[in-house]
This record gives sequence, structure tokens and C-alpha cells, in this order.
Amino acid sequence: MTLTDTDKLIDELGPWLKANIKRARIPREERDEIELELPFKNRRGDNIQVYILQNQDGTFELFDGAFVSADLFEDGVNIMSREIEEIAGCFDVEFDDPVLRCSCSPDDFPATLFRFVRALTVIDSLAVTIDYPKYVSNRPAK
Repeated sequence: MTLTDTDKLIDELGPWLKANIKRARIPREERDEIELELPFKNRRGDNIQVYILQNQDGTFELFDGAFVSADLFEDGVNIMSREIEEIAGCFDVEFDDPVLRCSCSPDDFPATLFRFVRALTVIDSLAVTIDYPKYVSNRPAK
């Protein structure tokens, strides 16, 4: 493999990503949200969803709609908000219990989105890390 080969792979990533992100407008009283359904899976095999609001100053607010913390709670994962805050902080993400969120400028959106998704996946994986024996024993057979 050469650098030229990897350039081709990287060039194909952008169009693939754009084609595989589903977008929806969610009307709200104050301001509409945009839902992005990304082609990345959480531990349950569902596509990761990120919600976006545009602030009056042109910046964006990304948030998870509380799905990550709700999934952890539903699975009986006993984790403290402080622990989620610490992990989220490693990715410059805030945990406003029960919502994970971060803000960015339009120029920083691509990097912020990837950082945010990484935070979501790391926090989501706590169910496996904290309660690994239970998680493995309850996994459906393939």
C-alpha cells in the first residue's frame, strides 16, 4: 500500500459518509432541531443519533437526546454522574444529566462531531466494562 492508495481511501470517505447520514428536521417551539442518524453503531447495534441546534450567534449545539444515559439506566448499569462527567470531559463534552452535549463553530463542526461521537461510544461502552459478565451472558446468539 502506498500513500496514494490511502489518499484514494480518504477521498472516498467523505462521499460515503454524506450518503449514509440520514437527516431529519424536528420542529420545536423555540427552534427546530436537526437529527443526524449516523452510520456508526452503538453497543446495541442501533445507529448513533446526534441532534443539532443552531444558536443565534451561528454556533451549533450537539446533544444526544439523553439516549446514552437512558440506555445505561435501562440496562441497570450503576454509574455515577460524576464518572460520566469525567469521561465526557476528556472529549470536551459536557454531561448535563441526563444529556451529553457540546458546542462548536461551523468551522469546527466536522472535528467536533467526530469527537462527540467518540465520547458517546466510550460512555455507551461502560455497560460492557462495568458489568461485563452480565453483558456477555445476555448477548443474543449469532
